Amino acid sequence: MGFGLFATVMMMTLERQREFGVMLATGMVRSQLLGLLFIESAFICLLGIVIGTLLSMPVLGYFFLNPIEITGDAAQMMLEAGFEPILPVHLDPSLFMTQAVAVTFILLLCLVYPSWRLYRLNLVSALKGGSHAHQIGVA
Repeated sequence: MGFGLFATVMMMTLERQREFGVMLATGMVRSQLLGLLFIESAFICLLGIVIGTLLSMPVLGYFFLNPIEITGDAAQMMLEAGFEPILPVHLDPSLFMTQAVAVTFILLLCLVYPSWRLYRLNLVSALKGGSHAHQIGVA
């Protein structure tokens, strides 16, 4: 998940180099541009958290009402150990909050490199709209 988020944020930054160059050339301060990047990324993060929660709730609700039953030798072994042979689902809101905080923390980590790239963006090459390889220092 972290690599997918990093790739999304990185591509969002690299594909908009010319746009960022124009913004800087017309007077936008780099700190404002970084703030814009953080706000856009926060919206992507929030949207992912909300959609993920909404899509998972029906599935979790189904398995909460119909837990998976273990059968056969595994069920016998669990009964001997003093456990019920089912896999229950726990719907504690703190689990969702913990995951939301983890995703937000991963987003902040993923923003370090794109922010650094944006902060040291070469205005002339960004306005020329050169290749991505040239802009990221590969060629």
